[in-house]
Amino acid sequence: RITNGLTQSLKLFNGRAFTCEYKYDGQRAQIHRSNDGSVQIFSRQMKESTSRFPDLVGMIKELCSIEVSSFILDAEVVGIDRKKGNKLMSFQELSSRERGSKHSSIAIQNIKVDICVFVFDIMFCNGQR
Repeated sequence: RITNGLTQSLKLFNGRAFTCEYKYDGQRAQIHRSNDGSVQIFSRQMKESTSRFPDLVGMIKELCSIEVSSFILDAEVVGIDRKKGNKLMSFQELSSRERGSKHSSIAIQNIKVDICVFVFDIMFCNGQR
């Protein structure tokens, strides 16, 4: 049922227990790491978007442990403002990031919108679903 805000929504639960999840205002990303260490990023429509996020590719390569050879993560990439205490930015602000092309990534030093990645599902890891 559509409501006009949080207060009205809480009234509908009438004291019953419930859980909720924060909705991040970012870009959906499916992040693939292959056995050879390469990383590919796909949009919700499964369009290749690796060139748009060279900083994310670098994070994945840097943070992966030796025990994890391959995976597929379902995540939300959100813009953050580090100067304002890592404040989450709007989708529109994230969308203002430069877009790389299929043949060349944007240069990391030219990135003006930093990102944070919220992983919400590990779909595949080391050959297991």
